[in-house]
Amino acid sequence: MRTHLIRCQNWFDAYTRGFLSGDDDLDLPLQVKIEHTAAVQANMARLAAALDSSDDDRALAELAGLLHDVGRFPQYKQYHTFRDSVSVNHARLGLQEIGRHRVLHGIPTAARRELALAIALHNAFVLPPHPDKRRLLLARMLRDADKLDIWRVFKTYYCDGRRLNATVDLDLADTPGYTPAALESLRRGRMVRLADVHNRNDFKLLQIAWIYDLNLAPAFALMQEQGHLAALAGTLPPDPTLRRVVEDTLNYAAARAAGAPPSNL
Repeated sequence: MRTHLIRCQNWFDAYTRGFLSGDDDLDLPLQVKIEHTAAVQANMARLAAALDSSDDDRALAELAGLLHDVGRFPQYKQYHTFRDSVSVNHARLGLQEIGRHRVLHGIPTAARRELALAIALHNAFVLPPHPDKRRLLLARMLRDADKLDIWRVFKTYYCDGRRLNATVDLDLADTPGYTPAALESLRRGRMVRLADVHNRNDFKLLQIAWIYDLNLAPAFALMQEQGHLAALAGTLPPDPTLRRVVEDTLNYAAARAAGAPPSNL
């Protein structure tokens, strides 16, 4: 499997270079996705190691991280946005591209099926039930690794002064306040629906609510170690109601990182 990973890495590097124009402004969203892919791949390696996976399973985990956002590149080229709701499902598009280029050729059938399921579900609002626990595990790992790095990406914009691109930020307005429905979802420990996201503060609440969809104990430990979620939360307005809900969420995250099961929180 490690040999397949190296081959697919070479394909990915060549494939993504083909979308770069040489214009720094136009290419910025794609460069962000290339960096994000490498970071998700690294997160997958760490999660697989923490789960004491075999070498083949570690390579498979990295391969899922490498290929999960392939669809972002043709999506941006055609639609100039990363909003699936106004363009195309990037996971589905990515699988089409992977199939068209025969990227998984030679990989055992069972591993191909695991990869396809993980990529297909990595951007789903919630994971649907699935009878194959092994295939579902890779999907859960990928969703966790993806969230961990998206927190990092936006932390670099909101905290570290990286130049913000509207495409990366889903073209959302930088207006004061927040949408009550978004905060209420967070208060209830639920995912925030994109329909309730109307500005950047709402988008931050959506990302913070992902903590309630994190799956694996090592992912909570990584979240706490990296510190991106807490930093992102610190950029929200000093509204007392909002701050109270966010603080409760961060306390939940810290407790999970310390090993508390969800039923005890």
